[in-house]
Amino acid sequence: MMVKKIKLVEALIGFKFSFQHLDGRTLVVSSLPGDVIKPGDVRQIDSEGMPHEGNPFTKGRLLLKFEVEFPDPGAIAPAVHATLQNILPRAAPLGVVPKDAEEVTANDTIVQEPKSSRRGGRRDQDSMEEDSDDEGGHSGHPQGVQCQQQ
Repeated sequence: MMVKKIKLVEALIGFKFSFQHLDGRTLVVSSLPGDVIKPGDVRQIDSEGMPHEGNPFTKGRLLLKFEVEFPDPGAIAPAVHATLQNILPRAAPLGVVPKDAEEVTANDTIVQEPKSSRRGGRRDQDSMEEDSDDEGGHSGHPQGVQCQQQ
């Protein structure tokens, strides 16, 4: 299996790339017309995978797993938003919203490094202030609950 990163535009309108096969040949790979690639999609190239055991002239399938690179925040100009909305499938309608509903904004997740890794394991003033915000130094989190790093 080969993992291939492609840009969002390539995932939507098609891609073409080349790579050197293990046997030294250069292969040029392209998508089928109209094929849209989603993150994690897998495509195959017949007879370009690993040789079959006992018969090196017969090869299996080469699997391509795609990672789609999305543009960075702010990379798409606001003037282009209307065009994209006309081209791409519409978002699901909001539906019925109660009158007392509150509107909030989803922001990027801010991941902080563990306190033990700051400044070579020494606690800095900010982390000491965090710990002193409540009793037990747990910064509002129940004892024993920790975020898991990914």
